[in-house]
Amino acid sequence: MANKSARRKFDLSLLEIPFFGRTLPWYWTPILITVLVIVMHLRFKLEIKDYTHEFLESFDWLGEVQFRNSDYSLGGTIESTDLEIVASEDSISDAIRIPRVRVETPGLFWIIRKQIPSFGLSWSMFSKKARLKEDSDNQFPPTDSLELVFERVDWGNIPMDQVLPEVSWVGPYSGAAFEAAGCQEDWWWHRSEFPEKFRLSEPAGDIRMLLTTEGEQILNQRIEFGAPESAHVIIERRFELEQADDFLDSDPEDWRTLEVRWSFRDHGFNKARNAYCAKQAGISEAEFIDRHLAAVARIMESKGLLFDERIWAAYRRYAEVGADLTWQTHYGEGVAWEDVNDRRGAALFNAIGAKLSVTGLPPLAYQPQVTAVRPLPEDGSVDSIYQLLLREGTLAAPAEAPAFADTAPAVPPAATRTLIPAAPAGAASSGSTPAAAVPSSTAANPVGDKLAAGSVVATRDLGQHIGRYVRVQLSGGRSYVGAIERNADQSLTLKVRLRGGSASIALPHKQIRSVTTI
Repeated sequence: MANKSARRKFDLSLLEIPFFGRTLPWYWTPILITVLVIVMHLRFKLEIKDYTHEFLESFDWLGEVQFRNSDYSLGGTIESTDLEIVASEDSISDAIRIPRVRVETPGLFWIIRKQIPSFGLSWSMFSKKARLKEDSDNQFPPTDSLELVFERVDWGNIPMDQVLPEVSWVGPYSGAAFEAAGCQEDWWWHRSEFPEKFRLSEPAGDIRMLLTTEGEQILNQRIEFGAPESAHVIIERRFELEQADDFLDSDPEDWRTLEVRWSFRDHGFNKARNAYCAKQAGISEAEFIDRHLAAVARIMESKGLLFDERIWAAYRRYAEVGADLTWQTHYGEGVAWEDVNDRRGAALFNAIGAKLSVTGLPPLAYQPQVTAVRPLPEDGSVDSIYQLLLREGTLAAPAEAPAFADTAPAVPPAATRTLIPAAPAGAASSGSTPAAAVPSSTAANPVGDKLAAGSVVATRDLGQHIGRYVRVQLSGGRSYVGAIERNADQSLTLKVRLRGGSASIALPHKQIRSVTTI
């Protein structure tokens, strides 16, 4: 009996905690552990809210940003719910709503490890990666994969080129390239319009990003949006990092972009779009395809690029029959986007070595001819690219179409074809695709000054370029496109295009990293 009592006393002594020279009773140990768990739980919930606030603050130029709650699960899922970016009255009268943002982490233990450095414990206690032990700046545990999902995003009436300029030429719900080009409604469609206009299921509006490591230094990124019932786009990038599984704590500006691939997979949207827009315009589907190509040509002419008939035949196949279209870089052994992105014109496209592939056709070299930029009007004089083509005389006006007094001489269609099916604006900063690769010596100027496309404009000189079409890069990484409307002491005002017209937004000077002409 005495031995049993002694053994029990010894077992309980293992739970006793030395504290400033004294030993606390054993029952304090579970109390302190419970308190520690609660503190870690509350601390991590607060961090999730901070991350959500940081994400939303990058859009505070639109107006008020808010969300309901943030939490995590025992399975390692982190989430924030009911995110809203509500535009102010003097900006854009609409809102972006995201019911839930979800992050799939490696698990609950990964979340617990996220809190451990705050208590001074060594990484080597939980991982064989001893090289992280001396990294005092490390905030996240290493991981081989992470998935981020924006669920049922509702873009409202806010233009994609202001929020996601790198993919603004892709339908936010359909995932199709140039989804509305040539239609009477020359803009992207809301998901609620899909059942009525195209007789397709309403797309969810999800955006998924998956990050996975490959070996010690390669990080793969995959972004996908669209819908399996209509079409979707997959954007894939391969990066080289010093330590791939530590990508959450590394600076993206130090990543080397080894490869980029854009894949468009049509599941019936193009055919439904062609039928609807042709019926709306009172023309045949074949005639609409020609109009669609002309609209895409005019849009891309603002990039200053011309392509041969082989590229046009490939894109026509994608737009007409819904074949898959892929654009992929081939930088060469040991070469990354960051090594060549300072080149211009043909030299840049030669260095990229991109190929364009469409189902049923051999891969084609993606080497456009560089020409003078023809900017799109920003004064609201036309409501669509289709109307612009009529005014410029590129398209023959149908009997019911309004006549324009300032029509330009007709231009042969072959001379205006300027397709760039994988070149979002702002790609130079993201390593995606060379949209801005236009030599400044040939750029046209919408306001008559001598600045060429791609020129950097100092903040103090912005007032001298009222009406100029520019891209503004902010310190947080966002970029916005519009015409300079006013330059005050504290902010720059841009006039941007919306689905139903245009609006003015103010960007504080202190947040502007650079302004470049387009």
